[in-house]
Amino acid sequence: LAGAGVGTIRVIDGDIVDLTNLHRQPVHDETGISLPKADTAADVMMKLNSQVQVDAYREEVDEQTSPRLLGGVDVIVDATDRIGARYVINEAAVELGIPLVHASVYQFEGRLTVFEPPDGPCYRCLHPHEPDPESIPSCETGGVLGSVPATVGAMQATEVLKLLLGIGTPLVGQMLVYDALSQETITFRVPKDPDCPVCGSVN
Repeated sequence: LAGAGVGTIRVIDGDIVDLTNLHRQPVHDETGISLPKADTAADVMMKLNSQVQVDAYREEVDEQTSPRLLGGVDVIVDATDRIGARYVINEAAVELGIPLVHASVYQFEGRLTVFEPPDGPCYRCLHPHEPDPESIPSCETGGVLGSVPATVGAMQATEVLKLLLGIGTPLVGQMLVYDALSQETITFRVPKDPDCPVCGSVN
């Protein structure tokens, strides 16, 4: 997105760079180990394109911080691996009326969709009940092929650019599933739940 010249990019991450991140998070390298991820990511983007304004926030998105951290942007990009944060980000996106480009990865698979209130479904339409975080394997425990996040991240950036530029057909109401082992993708429909407690009343 920085390379494409997006005017302002807001990076939100309360974590620090760890050696185990490097194979799947190419924005970081060994020089950034133990430094705040928001700062190191911002530094890389500024070196790539000094004309882009990058605002770094060393914070986590939660119910208290989400209105301040996510408000006032054109598109929200959800690249978190924290299950609870996904629900918080989704609710904020619906409340603020901001399109949300969501992606997730696990082992050899990636998933990508766009939630655009009020026209399409939201994350809770797809996952009505928040699972126990302990029941979901993390990247550290479940593993992920290091190239998959980069591949899916590039697709995610493309969806952001489509929304910002008003071109093409964003993946609203559709879920794209990428299988790295077969290099195949499938897309299936994600319907809006009229009884969804988050977006069901949004018209």
